[in-house]
Amino acid sequence: MEKETIQVTENQTAVGKIYAHAGLSLVVMLGATLGVQFLMVFLAKRFTPQATEQAWFVYLTTIIGFYCVGAPLFYVMMKKLPTQPQQMQEMKPFDLIRLFFSGYALVYVCNLITTIVALLISLAKGSDVINPLQLQLANGPIWLNFLVVVVAAPLVEEFVFRKLLYGALRPYGVRSAVLFSALAFGLYHMNLYQILFATVLGTIFALVVEKTGTIRYSVILHTMINGFTVVVLPLLMGTDLTDTVRLGLTGFFIMGIVGLGVI
Repeated sequence: MEKETIQVTENQTAVGKIYAHAGLSLVVMLGATLGVQFLMVFLAKRFTPQATEQAWFVYLTTIIGFYCVGAPLFYVMMKKLPTQPQQMQEMKPFDLIRLFFSGYALVYVCNLITTIVALLISLAKGSDVINPLQLQLANGPIWLNFLVVVVAAPLVEEFVFRKLLYGALRPYGVRSAVLFSALAFGLYHMNLYQILFATVLGTIFALVVEKTGTIRYSVILHTMINGFTVVVLPLLMGTDLTDTVRLGLTGFFIMGIVGLGVI
């Protein structure tokens, strides 16, 4: 009995070290990303102040800070951890579509909750809580939003948070790996309006990877959800209709997705 207790304690210590290494890697990735972004903003304000107001510059700080510096550093640190190969399984198109509707329904519910929380915070502080993502999508041209948010983001984020992070933690417990990677994904966005729904989506994406053994389908699902937000909704909102009709159609369309997701 004593030997078994010692063995369990040693295993828990080993798992704790794995999670500590993963946590440290996330901190280094975030620190490097923010450091590069702050440096870029500082230099831009010094030499070309007008650039900092442009949508392309905000995206450029993300591309260089996260994609070119933070994510590669995270890869270097996480590749030291052992992984457990998974058997790949196909996912039917119908299942992907069903997950899209379910995922977007949850996003809609999470956004409602977050909006209420933001409203309460605004009332308490006496000023609005800004949603930087909303401003960025509104100011950026749709083609640039598409390239960064729909094409690049799902590829890089799924590789970082599902392939590297979830893949490294999975051998030590699927449930804890799903929760840890999903929470890390939500907090990584550093935006009150995104934390809740990104955590929920991170859970769904990790479960998809667990079921299929590959990030291929989580990338596709991630792309579908981001694409609907960045392309479809703006097109609905940008038609030559009155504001009342436009909002009504958009709301009806979203509620239809929520209904299909619930079913």
